Amino acid sequence: MSRCLGIPDPTRAAGRSWGNLLKVIKAEIDVRWLTTTDRLLGDGRMFEETYAALAAMQNPYRNATMHLDHKYTEDEAQNLFEIVKGFMNRIADRMNENGDPKA
Repeated sequence: MSRCLGIPDPTRAAGRSWGNLLKVIKAEIDVRWLTTTDRLLGDGRMFEETYAALAAMQNPYRNATMHLDHKYTEDEAQNLFEIVKGFMNRIADRMNENGDPKA
């Protein structure tokens, strides 16, 4: 997603954190699609929705798992798998793993 937006890969370890990457993505969305109206159509909508999905996953799923605060049941893991599957399908409809075509 960041490559599609033309955001360079972070060179420092601190820049590679989930929170920092989300901040950079959000800032780029805000620059490209200035108004709420701009974010209701086309790429503006797609990027706003995918950013929101990533931000929503950060604390309840990613952080709890990466910091070993939570262990999922099989049903919870299946639900999370379906969420990620839907997210990845949405991204794949717009771009490949290199971020092409660029936004």
